[in-house]
Amino acid sequence: AASVAAGHTVEPVLVLGVEDGAGEDVGAEEEAPAPDTGGLQPEEAEALSAMMRSVVESGTARMLRDVPGEPVHAKSGTAQWGSGETIHAWMIAFQGDLAVAAFIEGASVSGTADAGPLVRDLLTRLAP
Repeated sequence: AASVAAGHTVEPVLVLGVEDGAGEDVGAEEEAPAPDTGGLQPEEAEALSAMMRSVVESGTARMLRDVPGEPVHAKSGTAQWGSGETIHAWMIAFQGDLAVAAFIEGASVSGTADAGPLVRDLLTRLAP
């Protein structure tokens, strides 16, 4: 979602620790750089952005249409595992320069029903 919002590949950083009061990392480890795969091209990002916006305008993420601020772009998903009775649900979204992801392990219904309200609540709380 961050890459689509930026229009180019944005490499995520995994934060394993937090800063203590003295400004030193507590428990942080260095991550290996991601392999160069050619990156997201601007025309790809533009197409993905349009598709993610349509998910909000008329698809499974319609609950994000009235979030205050800039237009929200999103995509949800559900993955079954094991015997197929357990699901993981997720939603990614971006609004302006903010990208978010919500993942529910062992969800009850779907990415829209389980992760969507979390994304909506966060974006609404962060709205100007």
